[in-house]
Amino acid sequence: LTGELEAGITNTKVPLGLAYLGAIIEEWGAEVRILDCLADYDVMVEVEKGKFRVGTSEEDIKKQIEEFRPDVVGVNCSYSMYEQDTFDVIKIIREIVPECLVICGGAHSSADPERVIGKGGVDVVIRGEAEYTVREIIDNYSKEKDRSSLNDIEGTIILDKNGIVKINPER
Repeated sequence: LTGELEAGITNTKVPLGLAYLGAIIEEWGAEVRILDCLADYDVMVEVEKGKFRVGTSEEDIKKQIEEFRPDVVGVNCSYSMYEQDTFDVIKIIREIVPECLVICGGAHSSADPERVIGKGGVDVVIRGEAEYTVREIIDNYSKEKDRSSLNDIEGTIILDKNGIVKINPER
């Protein structure tokens, strides 16, 4: 996270939602890795006077993505004020595995999905609870390896092949 220390950016936040999703995906049979960048809360770099970046370094994020080379990546965008951190991570993912499917979820993604999908780099935004939605996304995508297989999944927002935002019904 990037921000002022007084804003509480060093507070530990357990990614329970990602753990739930990881368990569901593992149960389905896929290999899962969760990179909790905030677990490295003691890694702190001043990016400008009074503003700090807390958490896993970009170099370590790159290293872990390069080692795993995922087909699908889920990124949590929980807080509007840290939206840019999410997109910085997505940019790193796209540089290393440009062909992977990038899914974005979390409170901010649910609150402003059109903004999240419109920022670039995100293939699918999940609105609301993701347990059933993410499994359907991965199931469809693993069979087809075609993003058009994701067009009609409830609880998602996608960009269609023409770059038009498509908001599917809520789950």
